[in-house]
Amino acid sequence: MDFDEPKLEESKPSRRLKIYKDRIETTEQQEAFERALNITKQVEQTAAYRIADLFSHLSRSTDIVDLNYESLIDVFDRARDLSDYTWEELGELNIEFLTTFSNYVISVKSRENHTRDIILPEIEEYHVLSSIEEEYEKKIAELGLDIHGYFFTSLRNYFVHEGIPETMMVLGDDDEPDSFSIPKEIIIESSTFSTRAKGYVNSWEETVDLEEAVKAYHEAADELYSWFFEYTEALYKDEYRVAELLDEEARLYQEIFFNRCEVSFTKIQWAGG
Repeated sequence: MDFDEPKLEESKPSRRLKIYKDRIETTEQQEAFERALNITKQVEQTAAYRIADLFSHLSRSTDIVDLNYESLIDVFDRARDLSDYTWEELGELNIEFLTTFSNYVISVKSRENHTRDIILPEIEEYHVLSSIEEEYEKKIAELGLDIHGYFFTSLRNYFVHEGIPETMMVLGDDDEPDSFSIPKEIIIESSTFSTRAKGYVNSWEETVDLEEAVKAYHEAADELYSWFFEYTEALYKDEYRVAELLDEEARLYQEIFFNRCEVSFTKIQWAGG
């Protein structure tokens, strides 16, 4: 999933600007440097700059989730026809599934924790009219993401501590391909699964099709974060405009400094670090 997250990207951040401090040889250059540094710091003190930085980190977390998801889907794709696999190859596929599934669940959980523990509390500091945390939790409830999360976290723990059930690789027939599925009875009888995780299982019949479940989970998470980025950007549109104007001014003052120090100015996107 590609995010069009808010960015401030015209001027260099102050930490990069300071690198050129040793190029200063004249009073005129020093004055130009101080003007450029002061206006740059003003940009960095805006709510929009900080939010853009937070969202840049969130975008990178989402890239990791998406890469792990693609690896997991690749395993599912290769498991559609197991007829030519040897027992050894089936064992290797099982291990690959465990690895990619664990990586995916961990990365999704990590992104969720980062959002709830760091990003939302910091964003809340900049907005006093309504609670973004409250809207975020409402969206999670609307999409049923928590109930998905309880199941996948419990399932990952089950695989790690109790192993992959021998009955999980299900051979299909003429109408159904082979698949990774887990019988409901295994989940219901296991103490590894939380009550809420078992509640998720009730929406299935005899088995939980893991590929279908993973795709539904990922689609719901995509929808949540697409909404989150768009909602926050819209909420802070005025703040972003103010910061963008300051950012343009900072670029102009930086160019003046670089010209006087005879250093070429290269545009660097600062929201991503």
